[in-house]
Amino acid sequence: MLRIPQSYIDELLEGDWALHDVTTEGMGLKGEYVVTAWPKETGIVAGIEIAERVFKTVGLRTEMLYGDGDHAFMHSPILRAWGTPEQLHATYKVAQCVMEYSTGIARRTHEMVSIARDRWGRIQVAGTRKHFPGGKILSIAALRAGGGIIHRAGISDSILVFDQHRTLTRNPVHAVRRLMAMEPERKVCVEVDTPEDGMFWADKGVHIIQCERFTPEVLAAFVREVKAKHPHVVVNAAGGINGDNVGDYADTRCDVLVTSIRLSPAVESLVKALGKLPGYGPRSAQRAAFHLLQNRDESLDELAAAVERVRRGVGRCRLCNTFTEGDICPVCLDEERDPGLLCVVESTADQMALDASLAWPGYYFVLSGRLSPVNGIGPADIGMPLLLKRVGAGVEEGVLREVVVAMSYTPEGDATAYYLIDALKKRWPQLRVTRLARGLPAGIEIEYTDLSTIANAVYARRDA
Repeated sequence: MLRIPQSYIDELLEGDWALHDVTTEGMGLKGEYVVTAWPKETGIVAGIEIAERVFKTVGLRTEMLYGDGDHAFMHSPILRAWGTPEQLHATYKVAQCVMEYSTGIARRTHEMVSIARDRWGRIQVAGTRKHFPGGKILSIAALRAGGGIIHRAGISDSILVFDQHRTLTRNPVHAVRRLMAMEPERKVCVEVDTPEDGMFWADKGVHIIQCERFTPEVLAAFVREVKAKHPHVVVNAAGGINGDNVGDYADTRCDVLVTSIRLSPAVESLVKALGKLPGYGPRSAQRAAFHLLQNRDESLDELAAAVERVRRGVGRCRLCNTFTEGDICPVCLDEERDPGLLCVVESTADQMALDASLAWPGYYFVLSGRLSPVNGIGPADIGMPLLLKRVGAGVEEGVLREVVVAMSYTPEGDATAYYLIDALKKRWPQLRVTRLARGLPAGIEIEYTDLSTIANAVYARRDA
């Protein structure tokens, strides 16, 4: 039995039911109703026990027809709950997500365990401590329901010496022996990335050798060699083990296959896609993905529709290169603007910020980023040819008087600005080319300003 604290159940509910259900209360819904859960496909089910706890927390009566790890047929009821509309709407979506995520993890675990055991009956499949944020308990419970074991729930329950530990000491052997002396009741595992390292540490008396990213062929040879010399050493295989190759690794006759507790491929692809967005790391991408899934009837559908609309209908303005739904953007169509002024910015976001200030009366040209030779981004990649064409047309028509280079004051921004200014002045010496001023921002006290900003303000001083 896995202990699941009530605080964890409360945290699950708080994410979706922070205050009250505005919709249900506002509609005045009363009476008692029942919600029934069933699997969409036949197979192992999981998350039922946690889902039942979610229902019971708000006072619902429940009937659990299947337990975690049981085999259930498609559309067979596995859990029922009775209560008021407010109680049901406050909990059913959370319970649904818990069972869907858990069942996905349990079924993939069960599939891997089944394949591995068919090849080598004594092997175990273990889940690492790589969980989505806030999902450790959910993931571990689902792993166990699928027939897997816990590799490491955390750094306090087992000893695993990584290379990142050994490189921090001048004498790794002495440090590991000290560790073994301090923790005589625990088995010590050392992770290695070559068979030679594995045999070295087995000779030093460690209990478990964890082979990181060995190929099945290399691992099989190592298992034979180390078991012949040290029969009681446990050999773990870790790194890149999944449903596609689990059989090959089981054939090596190692003792434990260590794998990450995985979500469904669809959810993982969503997390990966969100992780590519600016400002999103792995954790924030996972949080965003689970928020969308938990509120799929609203947030997910709305986001999907918006993304599809952008994908189909938004392109680049043929005059200024900003994003727009038409051939020419609304700013370029605005005849009230001064045609003699052109502001060059790095992105549409910068254009919007400048326009919101109401300080710029002219038109814009939006580059596709900044120059970055290290990353292979050159002038053509950021739209320089189109910019030069736009400026050349304005000069030939005798309309364009000034180009303002509005690059950020960063190393890449400065490099891009210098390149643009040089290119424009060489082609059109008569054209006025300027750059946005830099200095003290409004509302800041000089004593708290960094020295670079103070220096720039002094150099850019003007008559009062």
